[in-house]
Amino acid sequence: MWTAASGGLSLLGGIEVVVILVVIAVAAVMIYWRFRQPKWRPHRGTWLARRDREIQRAAADDVQSLLDDAKHVRRDAPGDHLDEL
Repeated sequence: MWTAASGGLSLLGGIEVVVILVVIAVAAVMIYWRFRQPKWRPHRGTWLARRDREIQRAAADDVQSLLDDAKHVRRDAPGDHLDEL
């Protein structure tokens, strides 16, 4: 295992060089991945964010339909009269 290769490096020294290069490459990729600027895509995102947007759109549609059609809201509905406090 300690035999010298043609370049003068031992086999263990060659392995150390390869390991160091791999560690440097992995560190560079991790740094790039951490500080990269994501592209703006409004239709992308986590499923939870998409679900929240769908719920907000549905709620906004419900509110708009209630405001447009007053017959759905009763006159004695909560919030339409003054409190007797």
